[in-house]
Amino acid sequence: DLQSCMLFLEKHLYNGEISWGTFQYMVSDVQYGGKITDSLDVRLFRTYTKEWLTERTCEEGYAYNPATPILKIPNDFQYTVPAFTEHGDFRK
Repeated sequence: DLQSCMLFLEKHLYNGEISWGTFQYMVSDVQYGGKITDSLDVRLFRTYTKEWLTERTCEEGYAYNPATPILKIPNDFQYTVPAFTEHGDFRK
């Protein structure tokens, strides 16, 4: 599933501008979402894709952590999108 999503995104990255709505649909309703059977889980997963699979998540310095966390995150953990351009660099 992850590989399918990555291949789909990679194909669209190299063929012009990404249709984020199409990408969100493919992930939330086809590649992953098609396996979710509970209606509330489907709604939750669609919400995740609409929030996290957007153009802004590819911007330099984007962080998934909110500016003001609801709960303290241990060790001030902060996930940011790496600046790597090659998948192999990410795995190192």
